Amino acid sequence: MLCAIALALLASAAVAGVVQSLRVEHCLPTVDSLAAGAKRNADRLISQREYDRAIAQLELQSRIMPYDAGTYEDLGNLLGEQARPEAARAQFQMLVALRPDYAEGYNALGAKGVRGQ
Repeated sequence: MLCAIALALLASAAVAGVVQSLRVEHCLPTVDSLAAGAKRNADRLISQREYDRAIAQLELQSRIMPYDAGTYEDLGNLLGEQARPEAARAQFQMLVALRPDYAEGYNALGAKGVRGQ
């Protein structure tokens, strides 16, 4: 009897794990879709020369998706173009911390991260 209870508990835990895994996998396309929409919104704001709002959008996106290196690159580029070198440098440092194999990140850190100094 005790073995049957233990097996039932293990089976229910396994089912719960699979269900949770499916929930996470189901949410990934939603997260990707939100990120793509946020990127398009930031691009639109930049094209309208609303740079402060674009920076705020990219900062929000970096908090929502802290492992998206592209967001840090876009934000660093925009901050560098807006003559905010220290803020740009911080974004490029996050970029190279996330993607140490990304040579363009080091280039941006050296070139654009010091603009205006």
